[in-house]
Amino acid sequence: MTKDSKVHYSVLSVLFLLLSLILFLNFGVKNVNDSHRYLDYATNLQANGFYFDRHNFWYIGYSLFIYLIRLTTGSSNEINLIISQVILSYFSLLLLYRASHNLSGSSGVAFTTALLYLIFVEILSWNFYILCESFYLSLTCFSLYFLSKYFQGDKSIVTILVGGLVFLLTFFTKPTGVALAAAILGLILIRFYRSISKPIIKYALGGVSALLLLILINKMLETFLVMENYSIGEVVYAISTLPYKVEYASLFVTVPTNLDFPPSMYPPLGKILYFITFNPTYWIKLFFAKVFFFLFHVRPFWSFEHNLFSLMILLPVYFYSIKSLIASATIKSVRVFSIMYLTIHTLSIGITTVDWDGRFLMPLLPLLFLLSASGIANDVNRLFRQATRGLRKNIPA
Repeated sequence: MTKDSKVHYSVLSVLFLLLSLILFLNFGVKNVNDSHRYLDYATNLQANGFYFDRHNFWYIGYSLFIYLIRLTTGSSNEINLIISQVILSYFSLLLLYRASHNLSGSSGVAFTTALLYLIFVEILSWNFYILCESFYLSLTCFSLYFLSKYFQGDKSIVTILVGGLVFLLTFFTKPTGVALAAAILGLILIRFYRSISKPIIKYALGGVSALLLLILINKMLETFLVMENYSIGEVVYAISTLPYKVEYASLFVTVPTNLDFPPSMYPPLGKILYFITFNPTYWIKLFFAKVFFFLFHVRPFWSFEHNLFSLMILLPVYFYSIKSLIASATIKSVRVFSIMYLTIHTLSIGITTVDWDGRFLMPLLPLLFLLSASGIANDVNRLFRQATRGLRKNIPA
């Protein structure tokens, strides 16, 4: 570890501790609407052993984490879970730093990546909620760390096995974990394609992989109320259940009177494709409204300051991330993984629904910070040098 890295770790640790303390004093332990699902699943797993729950199974990673914390602490006190989430979040911050250092070779870029993670303080706020977000975010950072070692050339059995277990747990923590699975599948296919000379085998392998992925997504969508959402034109989930306010108007898309819905016996993906085919204009409006609120991370019911802060952080991050993906110096595997991961995540929201509190965006941010940090660090350093040169010129000798 370099001297710079040691200093960075110290600064990041102090900032993390300070922010976590402030957030805990403001939030405490947040047991909210969805918390009972994960707590109850963990309780049932503890009492009855493994069982398949059609909807909650796709979140079982978090329930297993709750079960493990209860088992190791001998208590179901929720503060133990929150403390565990904070500790895991701290290590995920350090591993995100290491992932950035592995990819960039620069401690300055790594520090910028981790600092962005801390500055966007909403990320840390989820550590105090009994929801999947904190655990899922931490696992995402862990996954990026193992991927960075792979991109760096470390293809050892230990890296692949431990990394594989982390990827698997991440996938089973939230349904959008399918984005990680698909992106990693893309990397595996690229590696196999290099050793396959016959185009027919490549096409067959790609086709079978795509088919298996679609079957998996179709299974995961079975319990999601996609058609019900389309029928009421909601952009943000359950906004129609609240008393109407003027600022909610942008969170609805006017529903045409002649919508054509698919037959009930169609599978979930079939229903979605049918609906898109026969209601293209309405669906496109609904899709892009959801993607807009998802990516820009603004809500009409949030404060002006909250929305402005989000845009001030996210717009530069998006700009530099796109610039990084376009740059010829970016490793091809990193580009493929990033585009697939970000695209599938975004599509999953546009096709289903946007959340009330903005937490669905959080799993994209570690990767976006990794992609954007180099450009941000370089331009900040350049501006700083220009400013200091200007100051020196204006100081009398």
